[in-house]
Amino acid sequence: DSGAEIIFKGKAKARLENAMRVHLDYGKVSVEVPPPAQGFKLTTQQLSVNDLGTSFGVDANQEEHEVHVFKGKVTVMPSSIVFDQETEVTEGKAVKVYPQQSSKLKPYSFAAMNFDREFSEPKEIQKPFLHYTFEEDLKDSGTHLLKHTGEFRSRNLKPTHLQSWAKGRFGKGLHLKPGYWVQTPYLGVHGSEPRSISMWIRVLPSQKFTKPASILAWGHGHASKKKWQVMLDGNNGGALRVSLGKGYVVGSTDLQDGHWHHICAVFLGGRGADIRTHLRLYVNGKLETLKKTQLQKVNTASDEMMVIGQNLTFKNDESRIFKGLIDELYIFEEALHPNQIELLGHNQLPQKEQL
Repeated sequence: DSGAEIIFKGKAKARLENAMRVHLDYGKVSVEVPPPAQGFKLTTQQLSVNDLGTSFGVDANQEEHEVHVFKGKVTVMPSSIVFDQETEVTEGKAVKVYPQQSSKLKPYSFAAMNFDREFSEPKEIQKPFLHYTFEEDLKDSGTHLLKHTGEFRSRNLKPTHLQSWAKGRFGKGLHLKPGYWVQTPYLGVHGSEPRSISMWIRVLPSQKFTKPASILAWGHGHASKKKWQVMLDGNNGGALRVSLGKGYVVGSTDLQDGHWHHICAVFLGGRGADIRTHLRLYVNGKLETLKKTQLQKVNTASDEMMVIGQNLTFKNDESRIFKGLIDELYIFEEALHPNQIELLGHNQLPQKEQL
């Protein structure tokens, strides 16, 4: 989930402790760590390797464990309490730990050819998707045969295009103001099918939220188990939130600092899938630590079409509606991989020519 990738060569045994830490009992592995997963750690009985933005190999097949750095640098620390000093190992270098010498680390011959380094590339998006660039229009430039172009709606106000655009993260962006929202004809992803929502948002310095504020939503507004809402949670430090009503997950990064942030919510899907166990939140490409969660199975209805800047349940409560800037909104009908999310953070989409 962090985006780190491990290749096992031959027989091995490992324990995946969390998205940022793996323990290797024995075997030979290669590890690629993208920038959002910097700090990833791999441990063995003899040593620990802390990534500093790199790719490296570890051979724990023999009593004397080896670390080879293919790219970037790592820090290596022996498990022995006698030699507990971290050693920095840079690209093209290797070290070996010697248990018979109280686990002392020594330089070793670099041998990248002994490891499998065919790491994966971002795959092309497989299913049709929506894409709103917000270049002073609400056109859907995605890959659905039927385009889901939106239109402005208002409460007792006359919407104008001049009032709804601002400088975006890339070109122009949508500026949501009180009293305005965007209505689309998109019915959303139903049931417990996988989905990913990606966009850039910016909360203006003058705007602070004190309640969970809906950014976009679809489903059934009055049946809490049947809706799908991506929100900014003013109750929890302005963090990213996905809510079904009673069930929800809340991240930990404050999005109300006046800067642009790339956010992505990935629901893995599956029969009986629960929002607490099957949803991943990413901010600026990095996997979020979840601050709050509440169990609830996902079963999204198709009653109400997707709205941007309106809360399905509290439609007229401005304190529960996101107001700010949105740019480059994507709705994918599949669960994205972390390396695909990293590309979207650069406003790039995985395509065949990248493979």
